[in-house]
Amino acid sequence: DNHGKAFAPLKVYGEPTRSCCLDIDAKISNQKLGSFTRLMMGNSFRVHNVLNAGDYPPARILDLSVKRLAKSDELEFTWTSPGDDFDIGKPTSYQLFFSKNAKAFYTDIKRVDVLESFSASK
Repeated sequence: DNHGKAFAPLKVYGEPTRSCCLDIDAKISNQKLGSFTRLMMGNSFRVHNVLNAGDYPPARILDLSVKRLAKSDELEFTWTSPGDDFDIGKPTSYQLFFSKNAKAFYTDIKRVDVLESFSASK
């Protein structure tokens, strides 16, 4: 029920003066819905060439933030660790890359520099 926010239109009539095709005095109001489920049947499908459990790449880091530490002029990186196999498990290590060409990250990862590689044992 969309956390109690689902509504359905409900016609409310005033006096019974209606023409054949037009509800003259009809008013539309929302009627709150309770919990409900919806089941839809569809065609079946097959998935070919499924990866083994250890062959999935890690999930994307979505909350990376960088802070400059004024006293030491260093950068502090923080993020929520994704899983080792998509969003399952724990990574064993991380690598921090740098490039002045952002497209290189998507087209030729060999053209970017590894700044740091470290263990994720913490």
